[in-house]
Amino acid sequence: MGLDESLSYLALMITGVILTVGAPFVGMLADKLGRLKVMLPAATLIGAAVVPLFGWATAGRSFTVLLVGMALLGLLKARYFGALPSVMADTFPARTRATGLSFSYNTTVSIFGGLTPMIATSLIALTNSSIAPGYYILATACVSIVALLAGNRRRGFR
Repeated sequence: MGLDESLSYLALMITGVILTVGAPFVGMLADKLGRLKVMLPAATLIGAAVVPLFGWATAGRSFTVLLVGMALLGLLKARYFGALPSVMADTFPARTRATGLSFSYNTTVSIFGGLTPMIATSLIALTNSSIAPGYYILATACVSIVALLAGNRRRGFR
């Protein structure tokens, strides 16, 4: 985007604060409303918003546009992540919960967290489009929606 690296870092830090502050409140909300009622709309909105936000950010090429786009995605991510730990805990029976949680969470974070920068860079190079990583996030949002619905059917998440 041609912005100073320190501005990108500042936008990332502000988004991190949004996630850190917002997720616990969303967790409390999910306890009252139900986890799926909080997570499914969040995953759907992330999927619907991410490609237009990538397009807006790359067209706008300003700190304000970057910050607003990242903050919006940060709010949606907080809405999703606030309820995630309890859903993950419900996925495993009490007898194997610690092992199941640690293995599945750390494996997934390693794979997706570790490979995402490479995938994003490759998508941009292959498509010659700076919004291509948005489609990757859209795909992961779709996988997430399917997993939540399947988990609800199988384990009865509330």
